[in-house]
Amino acid sequence: MGKLRKATISIICIAEALLIIGSTAACGAKDGGAAPQESVQTDEIPQETVQPKETQQETVQSNETMQTTAQPNVAQQNTNKPVLSDDRQISLEDAKSAALADAGVSDADVIYTKQKSDYEDGIMVYDIEFYAGNMEYEYEINAATGEVYSKSVDAHYDQTGHGHNGHNGHTTTSDSYIGADSAETVALNHAGFSETEVGRLKSEFDIDDGIAVYEVEFDKDGREYEYKINAIDGSIIEYDID
Repeated sequence: MGKLRKATISIICIAEALLIIGSTAACGAKDGGAAPQESVQTDEIPQETVQPKETQQETVQSNETMQTTAQPNVAQQNTNKPVLSDDRQISLEDAKSAALADAGVSDADVIYTKQKSDYEDGIMVYDIEFYAGNMEYEYEINAATGEVYSKSVDAHYDQTGHGHNGHNGHTTTSDSYIGADSAETVALNHAGFSETEVGRLKSEFDIDDGIAVYEVEFDKDGREYEYKINAIDGSIIEYDID
């Protein structure tokens, strides 16, 4: 009996030892398996965070590329924009009306020979030329202000005969001329000035296309006035303001 009891106790001790060893191994296995799972989760977190950043960088680069591509088109539009718009200048019809008003004739009485825009000393003007009766008119109208920039008026007569001829071909002598002083008075009165108001007043007798004339010139307010006065009857054959 004593031996059987000792054998039983030994078996119980061995069984308890095996249970303890198995429990320890199981705990070790449980702890060892949890660590890799936490490590995997930790490694996956940065990958999920990095992916949106890369996508955002690509979006920003794409927007910058679109902006860079659009800029040349804007520059090209600004380059093609006209310097002078239509609302900053008068029309051709307005320029014609200004010339006719200055000449004192109506549109129904004239024949136009020239109507175009041009530049004179860097200023845009309208060149208007026309006939009215036996007079030829040449005007330059400032396209920005509508004012007369320059003008010239020329009268044409049919002259026949010999020597210094007046109207209708009648031969005349120097005694029939009005004189330089009278020619200057005619020119000044037409321009609306007195002799004391102008500078460099001078006159010269000449024969122009068979017509005896006085060429009268003077300055006023920086502008030059030139007249051709018929030496026989004192009529204005031509005048120019520049």
